[in-house]
Amino acid sequence: MAEGGGKRRRRMEVAEEYELAARPNRSRIEDVSEATWITRKQVAILQQPRGKVLQTMGHMAGDDGAARQWQLLPEEALFMVQQGLLAMRNEKEARAMAVTEAMDRVFSGGMSPFFFHAYAKIRDAGFVAARAEGNFHGRPLLHVWKPELSKKWRKSQPSFVMGVVRCSESLSSSSCEELVRLQSRSNCPLRMAMVDDSFAVTFFDVHPNPDTSGAAGNPSCEFP
Repeated sequence: MAEGGGKRRRRMEVAEEYELAARPNRSRIEDVSEATWITRKQVAILQQPRGKVLQTMGHMAGDDGAARQWQLLPEEALFMVQQGLLAMRNEKEARAMAVTEAMDRVFSGGMSPFFFHAYAKIRDAGFVAARAEGNFHGRPLLHVWKPELSKKWRKSQPSFVMGVVRCSESLSSSSCEELVRLQSRSNCPLRMAMVDDSFAVTFFDVHPNPDTSGAAGNPSCEFP
């Protein structure tokens, strides 16, 4: 039991719902959402949305005349599971997935673990991130808003657009040309997250040069 806000509040511990990697789950039950993972659609459908984190995650969707539902994309669902903020279950199963199970579901569905680690890094730093139109090197692009815009991000211009690459990938001339196109159709700065094989993430400001079909980046260990 733990106290908070002047009254005693029960905390959900690891053994009850989760197996969080190397850290106990200290989330209050009233902040833990519940969702069902739909493998064929690669989304999590929220049955019990709870907590402030959903102010910057998820979207309403519905098809075939069905009622609109609050859905989480794979990276959003996995991030919330890792943070202890989502009890996610398979269809027709009562038990919530462990973190390792959730990772297996998400990555086996085709999402790049390199993309996810870049997404998680930027979310951990307090930024808001949502998928943008298009992709780079086969991974989704992200619109990113600075933390101070988190309360009004849906009505604000993104702070920057971010792509994700692996350290082992070389930026070919065609890749540089794609960066030029991305920059030309974006009204905000372009940044890249470079992820190594240990999933460490480094961020770059990217300045495409259309005259030379190249891209010059200034590597920095500091978060953008």
